[in-house]
Amino acid sequence: MRKKRSRSSGEGPINLTFTIIYIGYWWLILQEIFQGASHFIYISIVPFIGLMFLHSLASKWVEKRKEKQLVLSVEKSIARYKDRIKTGA
Repeated sequence: MRKKRSRSSGEGPINLTFTIIYIGYWWLILQEIFQGASHFIYISIVPFIGLMFLHSLASKWVEKRKEKQLVLSVEKSIARYKDRIKTGA
């Protein structure tokens, strides 16, 4: 059974930020719709899809940055232990 992958700590602030943006976006759109501008239903879909795309890009960017930091950390550890083995410490 595979262990579920935990989310990186950097995704929390991004998810919170985009949740606030989504709520604000739909709040404004729904106000316009309830005031009688029903065409906003159709106009609002494309920018919402764009927001979802930006959200996924931001999450991927943070994930790649965390992976690079992890790789650098592992490489430093390997180099440090190689030096210990060579010197016989």
